[in-house]
Amino acid sequence: MAGMIEVRAEDIPRLLQETEGPFVLYLYSPLCGTCSLASQMLNIVIQTSASLPVFKCDVLLAPDLCQDWHIETIPCLVFCSRNKTGHRITRMESVDLLFREFKKWKEQQSTG
Repeated sequence: MAGMIEVRAEDIPRLLQETEGPFVLYLYSPLCGTCSLASQMLNIVIQTSASLPVFKCDVLLAPDLCQDWHIETIPCLVFCSRNKTGHRITRMESVDLLFREFKKWKEQQSTG
């Protein structure tokens, strides 16, 4: 996988309907220092494993999405699969934690 794919808020409903298999939506702001660090960790996870697809959306351009999804803090990872959203992570403490969460979501979606 090449890296994170930037999407607009209006693209997200289509992603939920059309993306085959599990994926992750990364909500961030380019003005957020913690988001910058989280982006670096996510890039490591993406490059070092058979990762899930990761789409990213700038919350400054997506106020309605944040309100509808009750996004209260960033950075935020939303684990998704066809037509549903799963759990969220807002504390990205380590690359290892992210790697384990990606693996767990991928396994849950392949068995359930």
